[in-house]
Amino acid sequence: PLKFYYNNDKMELMRAGMCRSYMWSGWKPGEKILNFWGAKQDIKKRHGWKKHWKEFIAAEKTLACYQYNKSDLKHWMNVINSYQPVLLQGYASVLLELANYLQQKHIKLKKPLKGIYTTAEVLLPQHKKTIEQAFECTVFNQYGSREIPNIALSCRHGNMHIFTDLVHLESASDNDDNLLLITSLSNKLMPMIRYRNGDSGKPIQQNCSCGSPFPLMEMSFGRSNDIIDTPSGKKIYPAFFHHLLDGIDPIEQFRFIQHGKKQITLEYQAKVPLNKQQKQYIQKKLSDVSANELTLQFQRQDKITPLASGKHRFIIRI
Repeated sequence: PLKFYYNNDKMELMRAGMCRSYMWSGWKPGEKILNFWGAKQDIKKRHGWKKHWKEFIAAEKTLACYQYNKSDLKHWMNVINSYQPVLLQGYASVLLELANYLQQKHIKLKKPLKGIYTTAEVLLPQHKKTIEQAFECTVFNQYGSREIPNIALSCRHGNMHIFTDLVHLESASDNDDNLLLITSLSNKLMPMIRYRNGDSGKPIQQNCSCGSPFPLMEMSFGRSNDIIDTPSGKKIYPAFFHHLLDGIDPIEQFRFIQHGKKQITLEYQAKVPLNKQQKQYIQKKLSDVSANELTLQFQRQDKITPLASGKHRFIIRI
């Protein structure tokens, strides 16, 4: 994984950018936001009055969703109705699962939402429609990354606007594809200039009737990964696999492939094979999170080739 650094100024600008995005839905500072987040390292375990005080000050609560099942969906709905946020924010696939659950159970929210913010994954039009129908509010699709957040946001009309006061966005043609080149305008500690993040798209010269002064862009391919299923129906979110290999130095590139319900293969590119201790460590982490329902095989390869689109997928479910 790439290591990069923020300073306090960058953190404040990042938060300000998020608040501005929330305001597009009618949200006001101090109104509650409920996050569904899958990156385990971001879910800090806090207990007692400090946790509740921090959540009260931030007016935000975060639910871990790097793995979940039907009982979790029921619990999340109870949290929504008890916490009564005005915004939901999280991974598109998780919010889609929750929307399907609402429709199947014919559940209505006690308090209407002002908006839903999807992030980190491709939001397909049919999925956007399902989420909006289930929650009876507009879905705003965010585009950004850990390295360079607040790149763009879709408005109420569904058009993606580039935040040109925070980023400079270009595209470069490569084999009939438009590769995004992104320059951060807010990180002076560790500038990223014309950074190629692996996504495809381009700025477009069109106007939007929403009234926003920010120009438009279109996406060709976004980050799209599969959710892993276990035999009992538990779902393990891709963020878990993204960080399963943190600290394993020999690995240069990797890909997890699920064959059937019980078997996962780790294809990895490395100059030297993983040793026995490293394999046992990775298997144990997977066994712990899957309740021993998944077994792991290791396949070392000279080169892991990307998809035809040129994009690498870290998790594939066959």
